[in-house]
Amino acid sequence: EMHGTKHMGNGGSTLLMEKLASVTDPSIFLSVRTPSQLRDILNSADPLDEDHAFDGTLASRLGLFNDGMLGSGNDLGTYGESHAPELGMNIHWTRTEELDFQDQMCQYVPNGGEVVLDNPFNDADAAISDLSAMHISYLDKDYDANVLNKWKTSAYTGSDPLYQEKSAYISDHLGYRYVLKKSFITHSSAFDPTTTLSLQMENTGFSGSYHKFQVKVTFISENGSRLTLPVSTDTRLWKAGETQDLSLELNLSELSTGNYQIYLKLQDPSLNREILLGNSATHTDYGYYSGTVSIRKHT
Repeated sequence: EMHGTKHMGNGGSTLLMEKLASVTDPSIFLSVRTPSQLRDILNSADPLDEDHAFDGTLASRLGLFNDGMLGSGNDLGTYGESHAPELGMNIHWTRTEELDFQDQMCQYVPNGGEVVLDNPFNDADAAISDLSAMHISYLDKDYDANVLNKWKTSAYTGSDPLYQEKSAYISDHLGYRYVLKKSFITHSSAFDPTTTLSLQMENTGFSGSYHKFQVKVTFISENGSRLTLPVSTDTRLWKAGETQDLSLELNLSELSTGNYQIYLKLQDPSLNREILLGNSATHTDYGYYSGTVSIRKHT
């Protein structure tokens, strides 16, 4: 929990974290307890940005584990009361300043921990606001049972009409939550050999994915023939609260005349596991039904 040790000062925590990073696989993320400890280790007051995300450096691997999350006005010592960022990077900044710091940095590195001590800061509405700003990926399922049970019985009162008077909002939005908003095909002329499939994806979750997923589109004809094509995108940059406009250029010579159903599928190649969407659309082994297209060729 990174307290009560003589090794935290005089560069000791930096030495220990650099050693831990050197003996672990670069794909593994690491965490420290507070934003001030992270800034001290990295010797920087600037949060990680997109230009340096996922580049293999310690800064791109170092996230947060807050075991006092939402436990009080300062998250049980995680935040300060009156210090501003200009006073130092290894000082606890105010709650507002630290939430802003996490909002920027934790789009690219994991942030999680334990919610503790039933109090107004972890009432459902307040918790949703802060968990969203912190881009929380995960929470300990055992701590604090009083808080977690409070969420299970608290009706959602936000702006999302799908969750009105329901209590599953927080559990459904931990980590990433991808939703296909719309899909359409554009074709410039009857004699153009190519057409473009456009997809709009929204990440409605609290955080991003941190690992790259495969995105594929499959065309299935009435006779069962299939064509699967990859969509070029980096899902690690599908930020929380943002939409992504994806496009796939299709050579019509690859498809015979006829009607095709279109399916969208996201896959985690490291686990060989499909990433499920937040849509209620028909789901099959090929992914989520996204529309139908008819191919008619001129001679």
